[in-house]
Formats: sequence, structure tokens, C-alpha cells
Amino acid sequence: MKRTATALTFALRLSLSAMLPIALGAALTGCADENDPATWVKRLDDPAQRATAIKRLGQFYEDAMTKADKKHDDPDVKKLLDTIVDPMAKTYTAGASGGLDDKTRKDLMKELADMRDVRAQSAFAKALGEYEFQKNDEDVKYAGGAITAMANSGIKFDQPTIDALWTCFGKYAPSKTNSIQGTQAIHDAILAVNDPSYAQKAVDKIGAPVTLDDGTSAQGTKKVNDQLEFWQTTSIQLLKQQKFKGAVKALISVMLSKNKLGLAALAQAALLKMPADSVPVLSAALAGSDPDLAKLEADWGSDKAYIPMLMNVLSYTSLPAARDAIYASIPGLDNDTNKAGAAQSLIWFPVDAKLLDTFRTIYKGLPPIANKGDADTGAERAQLLQVASEFYDPSLLPWALSESKDCKGVNMLTGKVGALQSAIKLMQPDQKQLVADALKNLQNAGLSVQEKKAVSDQVQVVFDNASAAVDKCQKDTACYLGILDEPIPSTPNANWKPIKAAAMCGILGNEQTKKDLLAKLPKVKNPGARLAATVAINHLSPMGDVAAADALDKIVQDDTDRKDADGLKGDDALVKVSAMLRARAGK
Repeated sequence: MKRTATALTFALRLSLSAMLPIALGAALTGCADENDPATWVKRLDDPAQRATAIKRLGQFYEDAMTKADKKHDDPDVKKLLDTIVDPMAKTYTAGASGGLDDKTRKDLMKELADMRDVRAQSAFAKALGEYEFQKNDEDVKYAGGAITAMANSGIKFDQPTIDALWTCFGKYAPSKTNSIQGTQAIHDAILAVNDPSYAQKAVDKIGAPVTLDDGTSAQGTKKVNDQLEFWQTTSIQLLKQQKFKGAVKALISVMLSKNKLGLAALAQAALLKMPADSVPVLSAALAGSDPDLAKLEADWGSDKAYIPMLMNVLSYTSLPAARDAIYASIPGLDNDTNKAGAAQSLIWFPVDAKLLDTFRTIYKGLPPIANKGDADTGAERAQLLQVASEFYDPSLLPWALSESKDCKGVNMLTGKVGALQSAIKLMQPDQKQLVADALKNLQNAGLSVQEKKAVSDQVQVVFDNASAAVDKCQKDTACYLGILDEPIPSTPNANWKPIKAAAMCGILGNEQTKKDLLAKLPKVKNPGARLAATVAINHLSPMGDVAAADALDKIVQDDTDRKDADGLKGDDALVKVSAMLRARAGK
């Protein structure tokens, strides 16, 4: 009996001894404060509890931000971030070697990205720098989004993170990922970080050759061209932001590369951000004196269709050197299309006698608007008659109407209507009858029934609305400014009353008129009227005007921020005129 009791006691002791660690562990767990973030930080080291810990830490952050009304600088939020961000980032950077599985790793990056804390950049750098297709795409998307938001708020990143972002950008191929969100995240992050170290790398990117592929994917959608639509597009946008002077020749090379025509407008916009540096290289390209650019030009063939593009950018700089480069090119132009393009480009420069004489001389050298059997001519002249009003010189009115009086052939209607449109913009009170007579001439020019109706419904209505402005205001600039405040009826071409008012402000106005036009412009939503007012502002600023450019940029930004669809329709002109005003002012 005694032996049995001893054995039982010994067995009981062994059992209790074995259970003690389990009981102690349970007791310790029970004692841990489940509402203390530090408790869950410790559990990041336990693979069995890591996934739950990550979610719990994310919830702590979300709750703290809600209480702090989404303010990162709240003391409680800062204290929480001080506790959790660094260990979470270290857990991510340890990666698979630290026992982090793919799903948990992705969830961890999402939580870190949401926290927008600079101490997480080591994790962002790892995700971006070690990007592999279809392995950590989600991580890259989250990291890119966080970097964009943080950079836009003024946070600066260390060089490893900056370098890792560019490395990821160079490897990320939208055609393979098919992730619009991921592509957008990397694109936006590159532009938001906008690091100077990216500039030359971006120049190298836009110089890369492009292979065009117009095929479709298995889903029947057009294949993404990674070079054109992602790497080079983003790089050009970056160079535009940075106004990197070392990119000028590369940007012009993009314009001259026939298989990169889809990027030409972006390249032009970037060049206009650095006009003084762009004009000499553009001028050399136009003259054919740069050997590298001349090789690209040779691919265009005999029509030399690159010439109008170069002239277009030169004219939008609106600088005297650009105008002189166009003047110098005119004798060598060997086709009518390019000659007309040269003449049309002159409308963006400050007007003087030589400019008008050059315009008329080019016009005179073009084929007449005439019927020559199967080879009707005059399309180029008709085009120039339509833009003659942009010189704001009423003396061009009788010239334009005279030139269109005897138009014949297939371009007759275009020529007469173009001349009338210019005349309507330019007409002064004592010129109204000249325009009315020209309109009658057009209506009696052997038009078809359908053409007569179109003239009555369009040109006659335009004339009537413009005449209403002239009849009301005569030569009173303040009166014309007042018309811009009037609501525009919904009837067709009713906007020609404010269009004419804006044109008269350009013809009759002065520095104060320009300021008044700028003040009224935000409320001028009709695209035609907004364009007319903006071009009048440009005409009234022959020496440039940085303050006016700032005002135009603010209107565009406000329209963009408000997503003002009506305003945005007419804002392209504001962007271009702003660039011209800055260029002329040397800014």
C-alpha cells in the first residue's frame, strides 16, 4: 500500500511537471494586453501569429486615424507609428528568409503602404528593387501608390528607394502585367518623386528604338507598346517637369522619328517648357544643319512633312530667333503644303510690317483658288484666308475679301467662307457693308440648294451675331468687355457675339484691356469665346507677361481640380498662350 502511494505521488509529480510550461504559457498569454500594439509587434516574430498580427496592427492604425480625424501629426498617431512601422518594415525586408510567405508579405505591404510613413521606405525599396513579373506585382502597386502620396505631401526619400523605383520602372511592362492600377502607380510615383538623378536616365529611355506592333491580344484589345505608351511617355513627361535642358535634342529626335509620331505632341509640350534652349536646336533641325537630326529627316521622303511640326514648335515659343529661323527657311521650301505651314506659323508672333509682308508674299506664291480641270488648286490659299484675322489688323479685311471674290473650283466655298470668317472678326463699324456685300456675293455664287442653306444657317448667322456686338459697342472697348459677361443663348453660332467682342478687345485694346480680359476669363466657359479671349490676351502681350501666364495657368488648374468639363474644353489654348507669354518674357 505504501509502495503504491509512492508510485502514484511520483507519477502525479511528473504529470504536473510536464504541464507546468503549458500552464505558464497560457497564463502569460492571458496576461498580455491584447489592446497594446506592442503585444502584436512581438507576435510578428511568430510565423503562426504573424498574419493575424499584421491585420491587428493595421486595425490599430485605422482606428487611431479615425479618432485623429485622419491627421498623421496627431500625438497618438505618431506614438503608434513609432511603435509599429519599423518592426513591420523589418519583417517585410527579411522576406522569405524570415519565414514570410507570399500572401502575408502582400498583406504586410498593403498595411505599410496605407500608413504613409517614411520609415517604411526600406520595405518599399525592397518591393520595387526586387520586382519580378507575376511574383510581387501587388506589392509594387501598393508601394508605388504610397510613394506618390508621400512625395506629393512633401516627403523626401533616400537614394536606395529612389533608385529602386527607377529600377522597377525599367522592368515593369504593362503589356505583360495587364494591371492598369499597377502601371498607373509606377507612372505616378516616378513623376511625383521627380528626382534629378532620373533626368539623364529618361533621356536614354526616349532614345531607345521602338518596334511597332499593331496586333491584338487574345482578348481582342490592342496590345500595349511598353516603349511608347509607358517608358517613353513617362520619361518625356518627367523631362517636361524638370525642364531638363540636356533633353532638347533627344526630344526633337522623338518628333522626327516616324515610328514615334504618337509621342510628338508630348515632346513638343516638353520643348515649350524650355524655349530659349530649344529654339537653336529646332532652328538647326529646320535648316538641316545638324547631322544627327538630318539623318532622321531623310526618312520622311520628298514631302518633308516634318517641317510643319518644327515650325509649329518654333512658333509656339514666339521668340524673335524662332521667327527668324522660319524666315530663313522660306526660300528653301519646295512644296505648297510647307509654304502654307510657314505662313500660318507667323500668326503667333508679335505683328509688324515685315511679318504681314512675309505672310502676303507666301500667299501670293501659292496656287490660286481656281478650277483647273482634274487639278483644282487653292486649298493652301483658302487656309491662309481663314487665319488672316489672327493678325488683328483691320487693313487685311478688304485684302482677304478681294482675294476671295473670284474664287473658283472645288476650294471656292472654303476660300470664300474662310475670308468671310476673318472679315467678320476684323470688321470695324465702317466696314460692315463690305462684309455684307461679300456675303451676298457668296450666296449668289452658283451654290447648290444645300450649300445656300448651309451659308444661310452658318455664315449669315455668324455675321448677324457679330454685327449685333459692333452695333451695340462701336469702338467702345469697355462695352465689348461687358458682352463677355452676357449669357450665351443655346442657338447655333450665338457664341459669335462674344467671339467678336473678344476680337475687338484685341484690335482696340491696351494693357488694361488685357487685365480686364484675364479677370473675366474664368467665367467665360464657351470654348469658342474662351479661345477668342485668350488669343486676344496673347496679341496684347508682345513682350510677354509672366503674371498673365500665371493667371492662365491658375484657370487651367482650377478647372482641372473642379473637373469643370466646359472650362477644360477650351483650356488647350490657355496652356499654349501661357507658354508663349513666358517665353517672350524670358521666363
